[in-house]
Amino acid sequence: ALGHEIGGHTLTHANLSALTYSQQFAEICNDREQLLSWGFDVTNFAYPFGNNNEDTFNIIGQCGYNSARDSGGIRSTTSCLSCPKSESQVPGNPLQLRSISYRTTMGPSELIWYVTEADNDPLYATGTLIFVFHEYGNNYVGSSVTSYITPAQLAQFVTWLQQNNVP
Repeated sequence: ALGHEIGGHTLTHANLSALTYSQQFAEICNDREQLLSWGFDVTNFAYPFGNNNEDTFNIIGQCGYNSARDSGGIRSTTSCLSCPKSESQVPGNPLQLRSISYRTTMGPSELIWYVTEADNDPLYATGTLIFVFHEYGNNYVGSSVTSYITPAQLAQFVTWLQQNNVP
């Protein structure tokens, strides 16, 4: 009801580009069928590890998805300097939506930087930023996991979004 979604991500978090066509088909379609059977309105997919190929793009549509999130492709503070600052309001390729994969070293200040950079540039201010938070919680602190965000960090970012009227 708040606009959040459950999307497909394969049955086993498989590296799709390493699989045959039929293996990819089973991973993608069977995952969507399972989510639908649980009552979720599943229309979007996220590529595990950001890996895909031409077969994957064909299968995504055959399985009933209308978009898919890739990994990366948005300009950062240190890399992909020629990349856009946000995904287009009408994406060039809905099967390769660009995103920002959160890493623990980023913190809320870097998330705020992404939003501010896009909002302050007329070319990108009407675009969309897709943030990927792969792990969430306090139980990763001190572990080897490098992509977690703590509840306090996420709350700090969400509070900033609310205070700055970011939709």
